[in-house]
Amino acid sequence: MLVGIICAVLASIAFGIGPVFTKELLAGGMDVFGIMLYPRISTLIATGIVIIIRKTSLKVTKTQMWQLVLFCGVFNGLTALLLVSSYNYLPLGIATMFHFIYPVIVMVGMIAFYKERVSVKKIIAAVLAVSGLSLILDLSGKMSLLGVALALGSGVAYAVYVIANRESSYQKLPVIVLIFYSSLINLILFAIVNIASGGLIIPTTLWEWLMITANGLISGLFAFLMMIIAIRRIGASNAAITNMLEPITALIAGVIIFNEKLNLSAILGCILVILAITLMTLNKKRNNIKEAK
Repeated sequence: MLVGIICAVLASIAFGIGPVFTKELLAGGMDVFGIMLYPRISTLIATGIVIIIRKTSLKVTKTQMWQLVLFCGVFNGLTALLLVSSYNYLPLGIATMFHFIYPVIVMVGMIAFYKERVSVKKIIAAVLAVSGLSLILDLSGKMSLLGVALALGSGVAYAVYVIANRESSYQKLPVIVLIFYSSLINLILFAIVNIASGGLIIPTTLWEWLMITANGLISGLFAFLMMIIAIRRIGASNAAITNMLEPITALIAGVIIFNEKLNLSAILGCILVILAITLMTLNKKRNNIKEAK
């Protein structure tokens, strides 16, 4: 039990710290497409080594492959692209909070397309999330609406990716294989985009390469593996509850490292969003217990 909790905490912190590397690279002058491209190299190499050592099969069906390209490639890549782009306009923690609207979108998608049952807790969670985002959103002009749109768009894209992972034909593939193909497909797609937009911009300093490598290994590989171990040790619901540390970590990191400012309204809004996600997770846990019975 303790090992699982520790792994979940480490995963949440790693996910929350990941955007720090990205914002550092943006501040250093790297373009968004380059930031999306290079971390995939370190993730791809790391997963490739694991696959070789474990002698894991990379065999997939044609259906699994096109779904991997569409959801793990396009939608997962779009998630990262939109979220990173939002960092140019919003504080790190606020952008992450807007991105975390995705559990509500997943709920709506599952209800609309897969006839998932609606509970009172889910409705309350949705109201809390929308109310929280309304408090965070500053309509006075101090907060960039473009940044808000980008962050929310990343949440929508990620929601599609999450639903696909639940319902697609590749959901039973080994986790390391999913990470490998996701990294490979994203690497190819972003390489094409970089070339089409004027050529690959190669990082010129050791610091940039360190940030890129850290981003790929910490948020692209380590965090995901730690979360899988946590799920197997303490269950998906408990791991998800502990994962609430992710947006909190990003929020704290933005304040401490980048001296980002938060007003009382934004803090209250963040609290409501976290409460909404926690309520949805607890509801899922209760449903899992009922199904087990």
